[in-house]
Amino acid sequence: MGLADRYIPFAGGKRLILGLTATSNSETCHELQSKLDIETTIKAESLRRRNLFLTISRDRNKLQGLLQFLTQNHIKKLKGTLIYSRSKYFSQIIHNVLTNSGFKAATYNSDVSHTDKV
Repeated sequence: MGLADRYIPFAGGKRLILGLTATSNSETCHELQSKLDIETTIKAESLRRRNLFLTISRDRNKLQGLLQFLTQNHIKKLKGTLIYSRSKYFSQIIHNVLTNSGFKAATYNSDVSHTDKV
């Protein structure tokens, strides 16, 4: 019995999909394929999406830069925005700054209960 049989459940007779971040290199992909007994790999050549974009702040005051960014007209028109931070601590600081500035915001990390995540 392979690792896939032990750890990856079936849903409707089909094995669930494994998704990796864009930073996963070929070596990591091949190792996971081998360990999890995955025969096929689909590699996206382009992740260009009209509805997605990445912004990197070079502002000295990151929180002030974030607030200025979120108040730009083209950003205000969006249905939602994801903000990634390097830790739960910083995500909580960002959450507090946003809510205190009148934004509707929520945090999503390992401390959030399963019920609240779904």
